[in-house]
Amino acid sequence: MLESYPLAQMADVYALRGDFALARAGYEEAIRLGDDAQDLQALVPSLSGLARLIASDDPGRARDLADRAAQVASVIGHVRALLAQGFVALSVGSTEVARAKAVKAADVARSRQDLPGLAEAMELEAATLIDETRARSLLEQARRVWEEIDAPIGLARVDMALAGLPGGGFDLAEASAETLLQLGAKGLALEAKRVAESLSERASHDVIIRTLGGFGVTIAGEPVPSSAWQSRVAREVVGMLAANRGRSVHREVVIERLWPDEDATKAGNRLSVALSTIRVVLDPERRHDNDHYLMADRDSLALNLSHVNVDIETFFQEAQSGRTLIRSGAREDGLAMLRSAEACYVGEFLEDQPYADWAIGLREEARAEFMSIARILAEADTEAGDYDSSARWYLRILEQDAYNEPAHLALVAAISAAGRHGTARRLYGIYVSRMTELEVEPAPFPTQTPAHSGTERHAAGDV
Repeated sequence: MLESYPLAQMADVYALRGDFALARAGYEEAIRLGDDAQDLQALVPSLSGLARLIASDDPGRARDLADRAAQVASVIGHVRALLAQGFVALSVGSTEVARAKAVKAADVARSRQDLPGLAEAMELEAATLIDETRARSLLEQARRVWEEIDAPIGLARVDMALAGLPGGGFDLAEASAETLLQLGAKGLALEAKRVAESLSERASHDVIIRTLGGFGVTIAGEPVPSSAWQSRVAREVVGMLAANRGRSVHREVVIERLWPDEDATKAGNRLSVALSTIRVVLDPERRHDNDHYLMADRDSLALNLSHVNVDIETFFQEAQSGRTLIRSGAREDGLAMLRSAEACYVGEFLEDQPYADWAIGLREEARAEFMSIARILAEADTEAGDYDSSARWYLRILEQDAYNEPAHLALVAAISAAGRHGTARRLYGIYVSRMTELEVEPAPFPTQTPAHSGTERHAAGDV
């Protein structure tokens, strides 16, 4: 009657060793024995273990197994069942569900002083987060727990997760893979190896074009020096193509912008030289064919955004993803994504080329997007009662548009709500001055809650 217990534990070991067929057989036999004995407590580890083992290959059955484990979970097995439900949800991209299970598992683990369960719950929650700072914090907490209970596999697994975050890198992933291999955890070691390979590949081939706050290019994390471009023309062509956002631009348009008064044949030759320079700069070791980064034919040119990362594209994509998440009900994820997008906006599009007419349209679009994001984040912080943070967002809006009346009023209201009334009065005076410059009658001093002060004038107030 007790055979299901050691069978489930053996299956756990097989899973760590990477012997997945043996692990699956062990779990299934343990489930059969637990059913025969009607031992609900014995079923939880085997149901949970099998659910996590097959989550990627058979998510439907894995969910059923995890749900059954949660239904029959005893006091002892409750955390394990919740974690199984969470990891299965994560495997199919249901991050909200996975996070909820992780948080609940952590709460139960704390109440029962289940340190391994607590550490795994924090790892699971970190895996669901877009906010990299919060994810790192959770992983570091989990790491301290594994250290406290002297669990080297848990430590190495956390290091593998940390390696995938900014600042982690190939060396940490490689070290965790070696540790896991030495410990015999071949399944996890293989996963860590894949992380290391991915990071190595990314570092070897990533080309990042920076356009926000000025032009620059990094390759494998190293900035390309100005001298590598030979002349401003090659840099300007890349900037034009970035402004076209992956769409083709006709060669004659580029020539007209760069050499409006020059002979067409001579200008065409100069453009060809610039294109050759760009290809050498972006692919100095000639790893790829000519069209890998820069696509060109007899008539048109375009950046291949499948192989080139352009910061303004990341900015727009994260902004759109954040709005989509908020509309779908995943508000916290959406706000985290918008914060990530805002962090990309370190300056205006190609602000080092202020007189380039072809850059104006995208520059204004990016500025408007940034201001919209900042307003959403400011309102979210206001709703949360974080008036100082809200005020910072409104100040950033005013950096871009010193005459933005809603932002002025919302800033004054936020500072006032934070209890800094003298500062609020001073800022209101600045607002009045700005409106006077525009010959616009200032609104009264805001007295409504800050959540609404940025969107309408107020009928009352002591000026």
